[in-house]
Amino acid sequence: PNIRCLIAGDGSARAELQAEIDKAGTDNVELVGFAIGEKLHDLIRNAICTVLPSEWYENCPMSVLESLALATPVVGTRIGGIPELIADGVDGNIVDPAQPDELATAIRELAENLDFAAGAGAAGRDKIEKDFSAAGHYEQIHNVYDNLLAKVPRH
Repeated sequence: PNIRCLIAGDGSARAELQAEIDKAGTDNVELVGFAIGEKLHDLIRNAICTVLPSEWYENCPMSVLESLALATPVVGTRIGGIPELIADGVDGNIVDPAQPDELATAIRELAENLDFAAGAGAAGRDKIEKDFSAAGHYEQIHNVYDNLLAKVPRH
């Protein structure tokens, strides 16, 4: 209850979610609505972490990459491609899906250790620059072709 939680996005579940917030009587959770561009980037940059509590098998969620690119660590679930993008304990935390206590603990750990959160954000930014930049992408593709060519019999 002492950690401020901003939820960006909009959709058919918004009214139901607002009703749950009102029912709980909490004042630390705010629905900020749909956000894109600088508004979204400012929300991410100013956050201790972003949270992707997905229960859906997402291959490569852009929200993880976007958060890491903005030097903000991510708490995500161990499902789909999310664990391949987040190095647990390095640039964020991975939790099991549908485990709210585990999710709360992971968020609390970052909120209570801002030095670690800042370091995790920096590690995430470094990862994006290394592995997801145009140059990094080119190097990875080049390595695939080099490995394939090395296996081709020469006559």
